[in-house]
Amino acid sequence: TIGNANTGDTTAFACGSFTWYGTEYTESAEPTYTFTNASGCDSVVTLHLTINPLPTLSDIQGQSFVYVDSTITLTNAQADGVWSIEDNSIASINSNGDVTGISAGVTNAVYTYTNNNSCSSSKQFEITVQIDPLPLALLQLNAKAIDNKHINVQWETNNELNVNRYEIERSIDSKNFFYRGVQSAKGNSLYNFLDNLDIASSTIYYRLKMMNNDGSFTYSNIVSVKVASNNNNYTIYPNPFSNIINIDYTSLTNETAILKLISDDGKLINSQKVSLRIGENHLKIINNDKLTKGIYIVELTTNSKRLLKRVLKN
Repeated sequence: TIGNANTGDTTAFACGSFTWYGTEYTESAEPTYTFTNASGCDSVVTLHLTINPLPTLSDIQGQSFVYVDSTITLTNAQADGVWSIEDNSIASINSNGDVTGISAGVTNAVYTYTNNNSCSSSKQFEITVQIDPLPLALLQLNAKAIDNKHINVQWETNNELNVNRYEIERSIDSKNFFYRGVQSAKGNSLYNFLDNLDIASSTIYYRLKMMNNDGSFTYSNIVSVKVASNNNNYTIYPNPFSNIINIDYTSLTNETAILKLISDDGKLINSQKVSLRIGENHLKIINNDKLTKGIYIVELTTNSKRLLKRVLKN
């Protein structure tokens, strides 16, 4: 009986390395393997192997410890990766690399990056969570309109042993906050911060970003303040809108302003320079029919003020 030899081909894709019949390959190749078939004849199979390189990641940068209920920020030079935490009973981490301590212990933060060839690399960073022996006590926080031009933000503290400074943040929707100023910690004290009322909103929200000496931070509760409307010269219609947004604005000067349409999550949809003349000005934002339904912000920035109003897309 005369047996027949067989030949065959197979294809494989791998990231970094690939093991085939006991041999590890780290580069693309076309190796062959000879074996004896059931007829006792030698048969040859060829592997068409493509090895894609693993992405190269730098080390994670940041502080290696955090107090319970405080937050630190980790970074990596490679953008578009994904953060995770090995033990989420000890700490949590968000998409920005902000790590918040939950309970005392040690865990690893992990940063994983996947390239266009679907190959992934990860870096680990050990995080120690400690209990702050003297946590900051925020005794009170409030905000009060003192005239049509200013808001006074006041807070009182205790146990300021590890506190470095207070950053004051403001919002018109209680979600997207922006830096307004800073005050250094003075030690168990009463603080006041005078904020310029340079936006058009009936309700304004404030919070504190309380920075520790080690770089960690915590956020305070959010407080709100009602302000008298002084923006009858800034009218937007229709509201809700489906396509064109009309803006009527009475200007006291001839100047160039910036008109923007911003989504509720802070994404810039439209920005244009507009020329204002003394008196009544009629402005438009067009081609909005394809926008998704939801809340948007119309912002008009002049040389002296920034006016914002929320509108609804239906």
